[in-house]
Amino acid sequence: MNFFRVSGPLLWGGYGMLLAGGFARCGGSEEEPFLLFRTGPFIPPISFPFPHVVVTQDFRKQIDDSGWFSFDYRNVVKKHIAKLHWERWDRNADQPKKYPRGGEPEGYILNSWHSRSAAKQMGDIWELRLPRGADTASKEVEGERRMKVMVNPESWDGQNFFRSKTQGYLIVSTEGAEWLRQTCQEWVTLDACIDWDSETAVA
Repeated sequence: MNFFRVSGPLLWGGYGMLLAGGFARCGGSEEEPFLLFRTGPFIPPISFPFPHVVVTQDFRKQIDDSGWFSFDYRNVVKKHIAKLHWERWDRNADQPKKYPRGGEPEGYILNSWHSRSAAKQMGDIWELRLPRGADTASKEVEGERRMKVMVNPESWDGQNFFRSKTQGYLIVSTEGAEWLRQTCQEWVTLDACIDWDSETAVA
């Protein structure tokens, strides 16, 4: 079985990360609301306001109908939606078409008023509650820009999309990765995990 680390699109560094995913503020318990701050009305079918996973209503239905996954969901409160059509920019460019006032990525959101119309057009959106599915560890690999992830196959519980039991990584199985490629490839980055090696693992 192969595994893949899942993250958002590699787009304009921190600027692209904020535009694609926004950011979240949550209460101290599961009962308190999930508050989302992002641009709109466009929202990718799946997005990653660290460390969470957010899906649209249509994509939630695709997930539920797929037969590959079984998740719980939590309703997302659209606390601050800044109207900005960044999805029309050239995503192949090295830099975003516009930078926010002040230069910080959060400025795309916080420098604008909340748009009720943009929030309404987004429809219902949900936090995808990923199960803790396997132990992982990290390892530095020469020539790689970031740590490579290893999944302990003996600890895996069979989930096709899960969060690490020991770290914050989001992981999919081979089947889960193929499904994401078919449904939302432009909005996810899939980084192949390397073989498990407990002697060189970094917790």
